Amino acid sequence: MRPRAIRDLGQLGPTEFNEEAAKGMRLCLLNALRLWRDAATLLKANRPQGFTILQLFVEEEAAKFHILLDAVRCPRQPADIFARQLGYFNQHLAKGLYAMYYNMFSPASLQEIQVHMDRERRTP
Repeated sequence: MRPRAIRDLGQLGPTEFNEEAAKGMRLCLLNALRLWRDAATLLKANRPQGFTILQLFVEEEAAKFHILLDAVRCPRQPADIFARQLGYFNQHLAKGLYAMYYNMFSPASLQEIQVHMDRERRTP
């Protein structure tokens, strides 16, 4: 998968799409792990600010993995919904919402998740 080629994925057939998504998910995971190791090094060096910044990048990389996973599970039709899902890959807000969702410990219901997501989407 070429970096920044997310839009091209929507043009692929189902088999090719799944293969490319799998490659992209692997790259996201490897990048997140590499960044996490670097963040851990900063934490050991008593540099909490650098650790926190890299931790946010780790969460964005992990979110990209989950965005691709959801794209694999997303129906191809209607095409606009599928394209919107792929577009989340490059949106900081969407990646932040994914990260927040996966960092929630035990939401009681989908309604609780919806309340949290709606609150975070609002502009101040």
